[in-house]
Amino acid sequence: NSWYDLSDNPLVSSERVLVYEQGVNLAKRLNEVSFDISNMETDLNQEMDAAISLINSYSSQIADLNVQITGLEANQSANDLRDQRNALMDSMGKLIDIDTFEQPNGAVIVNAANGSPLVNGVDSYTLSEKDGQIMWEGTYGADLDITENISGGKLAGWLEVRDEILPKVLSEL
Repeated sequence: NSWYDLSDNPLVSSERVLVYEQGVNLAKRLNEVSFDISNMETDLNQEMDAAISLINSYSSQIADLNVQITGLEANQSANDLRDQRNALMDSMGKLIDIDTFEQPNGAVIVNAANGSPLVNGVDSYTLSEKDGQIMWEGTYGADLDITENISGGKLAGWLEVRDEILPKVLSEL
């Protein structure tokens, strides 16, 4: 609008000052939006770190429950422990896409992303974050980047926002 007013009255000093002031205000607002997007990225990284810690905790608890279930079910039913394990797997499934398989001895295998096991019977494996990527820490300390293979759960949503949506918004800005 200030540019339009200036085009009607190009010689009026107040119109030129208004264009300048409006331009400064626009630049400030664009900088604020850029800063807000940067803060969103920081917040998303913190959320993902917290989710990774929870997933690792769930994996460890599920492996511990597998030990208890396989020990008890030799002689009796372990339905309460199975319910606890199922609740942990449900909670984990909200954070990351998982596939579960029950073994004949009652233990479960929990795989994430590209089939990387998080729980394999009595063993649990952890996830970590490295340079913005989600790493699966397998046996013997081998790290595998599974970021591109995460397709469900909150973690996948946060990755999409951080890696695809926010950069697009920034480039459009």
